[in-house]
Amino acid sequence: MSITIQPRAALHTVLCLLALYIPVSAHAASPLERSVNDKALGMTLDRSPTTGFARSVRADRLQALPTGSSSTRPEERARSFLNINRSAFIDDVSPLDLETVRINELDDVGMSHVRFQQTVHGLRIRGAEVFVHMNDTGVVTVTSKLLPQLLGIETTPAISSDAAVEIARAVIGKKYPTRGGSYSTPALEIFDAGLLNDTPNRPRLAWFIKVNDWR
Repeated sequence: MSITIQPRAALHTVLCLLALYIPVSAHAASPLERSVNDKALGMTLDRSPTTGFARSVRADRLQALPTGSSSTRPEERARSFLNINRSAFIDDVSPLDLETVRINELDDVGMSHVRFQQTVHGLRIRGAEVFVHMNDTGVVTVTSKLLPQLLGIETTPAISSDAAVEIARAVIGKKYPTRGGSYSTPALEIFDAGLLNDTPNRPRLAWFIKVNDWR
């Protein structure tokens, strides 16, 4: 079980966090977005109805999308693809900071897979990930769930990690008839519950605490 404790933010930050996401406005089309209009490529791009940014991309294996990199390393190829097509995945003012979580090279059908975790100012954004799947000629599929509009997001907690643990203990004790249990060291992250069902609208700074062996 895991819970998040949301530090109380300053008023100006709260007002910022309450703002709803606005679908992506006009911007210079990326190579990926221009490829959608070429029916000969047989490529599809599905956008999030909430943010307007790409959440899935599919191309024919025989006409994989160019990565823009001459490297043979899957991670470098995946990062290059996302960088040259960043406007399809996130707004212009938010940083595209991605932490590599896992790399699977050359499975039994000749595909490589790279999983990235989105971060901001070194903090992980819970549930914000990108998966890039490639063959030797380019990108075949991408699934993306990135959190946009990160400019000005609060990254300084208003409560300490020790206080967060005490709050977590109180929550567990009140809601569940439990005894014992071990609490992980609290980790700061950005949490938006709506991101889990593709309706992000209220990102918050939070302490992430995992509770084990409780019953």
